[in-house]
Amino acid sequence: MLDQKYHVLVASSILLGFLCISYTKHRRIPTRPARTAFEYRFHRRCNPVCNTCTGRMSAPGSHKLQIASAKAGLRNLHAAGMRTIDFAGEEPFLEPAYLGELARYCKEALGLESISVSTNGALVKEDWLQKYRGYIDILRLSYRSCGERTGLPLQELVRLCQLCKTHGVRFELCTAVDGLNCDEDMDPAVRNIGPHRWIVHKARIGDGDEITTEQINVARRGSVTDAQFERFCTRHRARDEDYGYFESLQGQPGGELWLDEHMRFVTRHSNGPTRSILDVGVVAALAELPETAGGA
Repeated sequence: MLDQKYHVLVASSILLGFLCISYTKHRRIPTRPARTAFEYRFHRRCNPVCNTCTGRMSAPGSHKLQIASAKAGLRNLHAAGMRTIDFAGEEPFLEPAYLGELARYCKEALGLESISVSTNGALVKEDWLQKYRGYIDILRLSYRSCGERTGLPLQELVRLCQLCKTHGVRFELCTAVDGLNCDEDMDPAVRNIGPHRWIVHKARIGDGDEITTEQINVARRGSVTDAQFERFCTRHRARDEDYGYFESLQGQPGGELWLDEHMRFVTRHSNGPTRSILDVGVVAALAELPETAGGA
């Protein structure tokens, strides 16, 4: 009788082992790396001061989430591994109190490592920086040209940079290199501004939002080759040895994947947004993205 029970136990163990191996082989194993950095565009309204958003269209009727819902989405992202977040476009400072409260929540309640805001700078006020300086780490401005195409005058960029330094916020410039600025010498102006970091990348045609044929043609006329981009980088990198703020990227910083105003993932590689993470969770929403949208 004992021998019979022993054989049954052994057979059961072997069967269970085979079942575990079969499940492991056939279950869906995620191939996409875990994401730790996210970009949240909590509305789609813009204050057009720069005339450089060839691919973006402002949506005047766009509504942000209630603050409690936005915080719930941020909690979901944090539980899924988020460590850094960028509050971005179209222009987050059109909702300064909302932006400040989300930044405060991310720093105090979620303890995120880095919180940044991407802006065109026109609406950044000193009293906002003074109030929320403990909750944001980086203020990032798009800077396309030293010429007339620049959204803000050079002296205003210098002022904003100094304000950020005064309040302990890192000030970064981000330049999309295109056919109209690839031959510029931007080094003197950037040194005058004095950012913590200057990020350059190739200009892209659109960013996944609706774009018109005319906007596509304008963007194509302004595109640059890899060789032109590398010449721009080489020229400016060689003159940055004493400052160390220059950084070139193959792709655009952030922007490959973002959350829209409904907490849905959007990417350049998809035809539309995913379901909201408030409805299905972060993992299920990310699973709806094409594989080319991976990366942390």
